[in-house]
Amino acid sequence: MFRTTRSSGVDVSAELRELPTSHLTYHHEGAWFVLGPTGLFVVTADDGDLRGAAELAVANSSRLRADLAKELAWVPFVDALVATHNPEAALRLPCIAVPLSLLRYTVSEGPRTVPEATLAQLTRLWLSILSNQP
Repeated sequence: MFRTTRSSGVDVSAELRELPTSHLTYHHEGAWFVLGPTGLFVVTADDGDLRGAAELAVANSSRLRADLAKELAWVPFVDALVATHNPEAALRLPCIAVPLSLLRYTVSEGPRTVPEATLAQLTRLWLSILSNQP
Protein backbone atom coordinates (compact mmCIF):
# COMPACT_ATOMS: atom_id res chain seq x y z
CA MET A 1 0.00 0.00 0.00
CA PHE A 2 1.26 3.49 -0.82
CA ARG A 3 1.17 6.23 1.75
CA THR A 4 1.59 9.94 1.29
CA THR A 5 4.66 11.60 2.75
CA ARG A 6 2.67 14.78 3.28
CA SER A 7 1.76 15.40 6.90
CA SER A 8 -1.93 15.26 7.62
CA GLY A 9 -1.51 17.74 10.49
CA VAL A 10 -2.58 21.32 10.16
CA ASP A 11 0.42 23.53 11.03
CA VAL A 12 -1.22 26.80 11.98
CA SER A 13 1.93 28.11 13.70
CA ALA A 14 3.94 27.97 10.48
CA GLU A 15 1.31 29.96 8.60
CA LEU A 16 0.92 32.59 11.32
CA ARG A 17 4.69 33.09 11.62
CA GLU A 18 4.52 34.50 8.08
CA LEU A 19 2.04 37.25 8.99
CA PRO A 20 3.07 40.87 8.48
CA THR A 21 4.63 42.60 11.49
CA SER A 22 1.39 44.59 11.90
CA HIS A 23 -0.13 41.44 13.41
CA LEU A 24 0.51 39.95 16.85
CA THR A 25 -0.10 36.28 17.61
CA TYR A 26 -0.29 34.34 20.83
CA HIS A 27 -0.83 30.61 21.31
CA HIS A 28 -2.74 29.52 24.41
CA GLU A 29 -4.55 26.29 25.30
CA GLY A 30 -4.89 24.95 21.78
CA ALA A 31 -5.83 28.19 20.03
CA TRP A 32 -3.99 31.04 18.35
CA PHE A 33 -5.09 34.58 19.09
CA VAL A 34 -4.32 37.06 16.31
CA LEU A 35 -4.56 40.84 16.55
CA GLY A 36 -4.03 43.18 13.62
CA PRO A 37 -5.55 46.05 11.68
CA THR A 38 -7.82 43.57 9.89
CA GLY A 39 -9.36 42.42 13.17
CA LEU A 40 -9.15 40.01 16.03
CA PHE A 41 -9.16 36.30 15.31
CA VAL A 42 -9.14 33.09 17.27
CA VAL A 43 -7.80 30.23 15.16
CA THR A 44 -7.82 26.53 15.94
CA ALA A 45 -6.46 23.59 13.94
CA ASP A 46 -8.42 20.66 12.61
CA ASP A 47 -6.73 17.83 14.48
CA GLY A 48 -9.16 15.17 13.27
CA ASP A 49 -12.14 16.55 15.17
CA LEU A 50 -13.24 19.45 12.97
CA ARG A 51 -16.42 20.16 14.95
CA GLY A 52 -14.53 20.13 18.27
CA ALA A 53 -11.88 22.49 16.89
CA ALA A 54 -14.58 24.85 15.61
CA GLU A 55 -16.36 24.83 18.97
CA LEU A 56 -13.07 25.60 20.75
CA ALA A 57 -12.50 28.59 18.43
CA VAL A 58 -16.02 29.92 19.10
CA ALA A 59 -15.71 29.48 22.88
CA ASN A 60 -12.32 31.23 22.95
CA SER A 61 -13.49 34.10 20.74
CA SER A 62 -16.49 34.69 22.98
CA ARG A 63 -14.31 34.61 26.10
CA LEU A 64 -11.71 36.95 24.55
CA ARG A 65 -14.34 39.50 23.58
CA ALA A 66 -15.92 39.40 27.04
CA ASP A 67 -12.52 39.81 28.73
CA LEU A 68 -11.58 42.74 26.49
CA ALA A 69 -14.97 44.38 27.08
CA LYS A 70 -14.14 44.56 30.80
CA GLU A 71 -11.14 46.75 29.94
CA LEU A 72 -12.22 48.75 26.89
CA ALA A 73 -15.26 50.84 25.99
CA TRP A 74 -15.44 49.35 22.48
CA VAL A 75 -14.19 45.97 21.35
CA PRO A 76 -14.21 44.85 17.71
CA PHE A 77 -15.82 41.61 16.70
CA VAL A 78 -13.62 38.56 17.31
CA ASP A 79 -13.71 36.15 14.37
CA ALA A 80 -13.50 32.43 15.12
CA LEU A 81 -11.75 30.32 12.46
CA VAL A 82 -10.74 26.67 12.17
CA ALA A 83 -7.86 25.85 9.80
CA THR A 84 -8.26 22.60 7.92
CA HIS A 85 -7.02 20.64 4.94
CA ASN A 86 -10.59 19.62 4.14
CA PRO A 87 -12.90 22.68 4.10
CA GLU A 88 -15.53 20.81 2.07
CA ALA A 89 -16.35 18.84 5.21
CA ALA A 90 -17.08 22.05 7.09
CA LEU A 91 -20.80 22.40 6.52
CA ARG A 92 -22.84 23.36 9.55
CA LEU A 93 -19.93 24.32 11.77
CA PRO A 94 -20.32 27.10 14.34
CA CYS A 95 -17.52 29.09 12.66
CA ILE A 96 -15.75 29.48 9.35
CA ALA A 97 -13.45 26.68 8.20
CA VAL A 98 -10.49 28.08 6.26
CA PRO A 99 -8.18 26.03 4.07
CA LEU A 100 -4.75 26.13 5.69
CA SER A 101 -3.27 27.52 2.47
CA LEU A 102 -5.54 30.59 2.78
CA LEU A 103 -5.22 31.19 6.52
CA ARG A 104 -2.53 33.87 6.36
CA TYR A 105 -4.41 35.71 3.61
CA THR A 106 -7.70 35.44 5.53
CA VAL A 107 -6.40 37.12 8.68
CA SER A 108 -4.08 39.69 7.11
CA GLU A 109 -5.74 40.89 3.91
CA GLY A 110 -8.88 42.91 3.56
CA PRO A 111 -10.19 46.15 4.94
CA ARG A 112 -8.95 47.71 8.14
CA THR A 113 -11.68 46.94 10.67
CA VAL A 114 -9.92 48.15 13.80
CA PRO A 115 -9.38 51.92 14.07
CA GLU A 116 -5.77 52.94 14.77
CA ALA A 117 -6.52 54.23 18.29
CA THR A 118 -8.34 51.02 19.23
CA LEU A 119 -5.55 48.91 17.75
CA ALA A 120 -3.02 50.79 19.87
CA GLN A 121 -5.14 50.23 22.99
CA LEU A 122 -5.60 46.55 22.20
CA THR A 123 -1.88 46.12 21.53
CA ARG A 124 -0.94 47.70 24.88
CA LEU A 125 -3.52 45.59 26.70
CA TRP A 126 -2.43 42.46 24.80
CA LEU A 127 1.25 42.99 25.62
CA SER A 128 0.40 43.73 29.26
CA ILE A 129 -1.55 40.47 29.53
CA LEU A 130 1.25 38.51 27.85
CA SER A 131 3.92 39.98 30.10
CA ASN A 132 1.98 38.81 33.16
CA GLN A 133 1.74 35.21 31.92
CA PRO A 134 3.81 32.67 33.84
